[in-house]
Amino acid sequence: MRELSVSLEDILEDPSAVFDSPQEVVDDQHLNDDEKREILQSWKEDAKALLRAESENMPSAKSTPAAPELLREISNILIDFEKKSRGEDDSRADG
Repeated sequence: MRELSVSLEDILEDPSAVFDSPQEVVDDQHLNDDEKREILQSWKEDAKALLRAESENMPSAKSTPAAPELLREISNILIDFEKKSRGEDDSRADG
């Protein structure tokens, strides 16, 4: 969970060092929507880089969920977060 002394710049550098999961970013009451979006986008780019590295058989120094699952989780959370930010609901999906 986020420590109060951690700066946004530090979080953006390595979101996984501050948050246990992308959902914790969305749930953090200390962050505004723009900061949450920025952190999630940064984490998504990190996951993409990890996926590229794994595809080139470069081992990861971090202990994280497999890159494809992490990327999927972050993407889904970003989609849900954006819908909530715009006030959309999911009632019209898959009907």
